[in-house]
Amino acid sequence: MSGDGVNYEVVLRNHLHLGQDVVGEGREKVVTVAGERGDKVWVQYSRDGENKDALVAGPEFFKAQFYLHKILHELLPDNFPDYLLTGQGGLLVERIPADEDAKRANDIMQLVRQRRLETGSGYCESDEHEWLTQKHNAIYYSDEYQTLARVLEYIGVAEVGDRDRDAYELAVPVNTYIVDGHPVIIETMDPLVKTKSERGTEGRDLLLNIDRLGEVVDEGVVVGKVTEEAARKIRKYAQRYKVNANSAIESWMVARNSLETLTEL
Repeated sequence: MSGDGVNYEVVLRNHLHLGQDVVGEGREKVVTVAGERGDKVWVQYSRDGENKDALVAGPEFFKAQFYLHKILHELLPDNFPDYLLTGQGGLLVERIPADEDAKRANDIMQLVRQRRLETGSGYCESDEHEWLTQKHNAIYYSDEYQTLARVLEYIGVAEVGDRDRDAYELAVPVNTYIVDGHPVIIETMDPLVKTKSERGTEGRDLLLNIDRLGEVVDEGVVVGKVTEEAARKIRKYAQRYKVNANSAIESWMVARNSLETLTEL
């Protein structure tokens, strides 16, 4: 409930036609079917979730995240869904239908979460692990995904060896669906990346390398992979991403410094 007496979460839920049909749930966020025709999903970050940056950095974090994904969709429309709006700690996204492999992978991950709750150990049975590994590798080592991964790595979005952004991790069947033969990454990625100074102080920086993005866009226009209209949108979104991501970093630093001050007291 806001200070003016309006419950904006209820307003948003009614406006987006959010139901109770949860199609995905993890340690950070819950994904619910949205739209009058059920053709969208609402990605809501949990207040008790593991992603503290999303909570600490506030609205600017989600705006930066929104523009990051608008860029990826315009640059690689066959491989990323469209992001439609953001607000109230969540994002409205084009719904990508799950194929049979994605449905089974999600079922297995749900069993893993259930086992973790019941036994304290989230694990896969041997046949589940074998099937997931086979499907995972089939996505990752496909020609299109390898090309996609190289582009993402070059612009800073996926980095080999970084657990949170590893292109291999993104190829897990619950993060990437196959639609009309194309790998479509449905995972919502953070707009910021963790850094550490020489003194060991933790910080945050922009995930996206905007200069390299510009190079990829320019080359894409020359070879006919990116239209002039898409290039114009990407450049506009990149500037908005930069402004919002930097504001999110400022908010994060204020929160970090306040916490350090309280710790010293």
